[in-house]
Amino acid sequence: MASVIMGMVQEVGHSFIRLGVGSQIRVPSAVWKPELVVGVRVSVTARLLGSEWIADEIVLEEQPHQTYPRVQMDQGTLRSLILAKLIDGRLARDTLPRVWGAAGDGQNCAACDQAVTKNQIMIGEGLRADDPTRRFHIECFSILDQERRRR
Repeated sequence: MASVIMGMVQEVGHSFIRLGVGSQIRVPSAVWKPELVVGVRVSVTARLLGSEWIADEIVLEEQPHQTYPRVQMDQGTLRSLILAKLIDGRLARDTLPRVWGAAGDGQNCAACDQAVTKNQIMIGEGLRADDPTRRFHIECFSILDQERRRR
């Protein structure tokens, strides 16, 4: 029997999303949407298979580009740039123990080198927002996190 799970995407992995605390849902490639990024509200029709939720359908409740401007770079180029920085060490392969989010402050994204403006969400790696940590567009951080998990 299918259930509808609603919430905000908190984490995006290679083949799963996590909504809130503990609601990890496996997303088959036929159901996957490129708009699945951290911060998007979704309704997921899923079924419980053993102890794992499997998505049958995902409906986006708000599009990320309607609320927050997207990075001005196509996804393939952005992913290639992030991979190159992971390989040559400009981006750490391991995540820090904490990430935080805030409105952009004009600093450049460590992944795409474009400014994270005040009308965009900024994700930082570190203990506090006032730490001199790396900052990312939410979209860039999502791709970085996916690539780190693949390695």
